[in-house]
Amino acid sequence: MSIQAIIKEFRAQLPFDSVLAKAIDENQPWMVIAAIAEAEGFPLFAEALESEMSGSSPGIDKKPGPIY
Repeated sequence: MSIQAIIKEFRAQLPFDSVLAKAIDENQPWMVIAAIAEAEGFPLFAEALESEMSGSSPGIDKKPGPIY
């Protein structure tokens, strides 16, 4: 699953008024989205984005199940 698909799937589960949802909807940089995700209590989602940004992507395409 691509990082864009993961973000889209994750976004669908967020409340409309979430700061994180707004950042995703506004196509903010992944670094911003990751920071907001961490602050809103989604550390695994933030970690997946940070891994993608660093190019290491450990487990994004390999790890089954949700990342939040």
